[in-house]
Amino acid sequence: YCVLLRHAKEKGMKSSVLLGIPVACVKRAQILSTLLDFATGSSARTVCYVNAHCLNIASTDAHYRDILSRFDLVYAGGQALVWASRLYGCPIPERVNIMDYFNALAQGLRTRNIPIYLLGASKQTVSAAAKRLAQLGLKVAGWHHGDFSAQEEERVIARINAAQPGILIVGMGVPRQEKWISRNRARLRVNLCWALGGFLEYAAGNRKPAPGWVVICCLEWLYMGMQEPSRLVKRYLIGNILFIFRIFYDAVFPIGRRNET
Repeated sequence: YCVLLRHAKEKGMKSSVLLGIPVACVKRAQILSTLLDFATGSSARTVCYVNAHCLNIASTDAHYRDILSRFDLVYAGGQALVWASRLYGCPIPERVNIMDYFNALAQGLRTRNIPIYLLGASKQTVSAAAKRLAQLGLKVAGWHHGDFSAQEEERVIARINAAQPGILIVGMGVPRQEKWISRNRARLRVNLCWALGGFLEYAAGNRKPAPGWVVICCLEWLYMGMQEPSRLVKRYLIGNILFIFRIFYDAVFPIGRRNET
């Protein structure tokens, strides 16, 4: 049940179809080079991660599911997808969460002098993230918080285009960030639009990434839930059970793979 990614055939990428969503079978080094190439290329690209929570949402949100199928690159941001992919005969080699390869990404952005624009989170968080990333030597072309109305959207897009970033990092949460990118992609003059969820919180120092042993033991959900119990514990406790059920059901009755191309 492996398929080639629509816009990455030249790189030989394959994807494992999980609950009907093609998820790239890539390692960190490969996705790093791909992201940097997208950011400096001549074509407009869209990239996002998925984890168990994302696939749970996609199972009930047809619009979000359709958007994921049309993104240029969808990769596994959670260890649960790596484990689940083994049931489909096309295992994902490893998760490629940005916090696992951020230092290498930052070096690549500095070397290629690729400007980034940050969009999302609160004004305090995104401004702190921009400041910390700039201190690391990254070229931050601009930033804007995610608490803007539909009436303000044109102004926000105009500011992004005026800054001429190579990468637009959108951190508005799932599925709002993917839907926003899909709806406005044609109006954005950016090489790469990258939906990155809570990355701005980490970049601002508001959250701490899980230690390596926690990730290996697939306990990252518990670690994150302890940092924000009111928001995340219920999501993970119930969501993980739903995800396991959906994966096993789909593996036995592969309804999610009927539309493979």
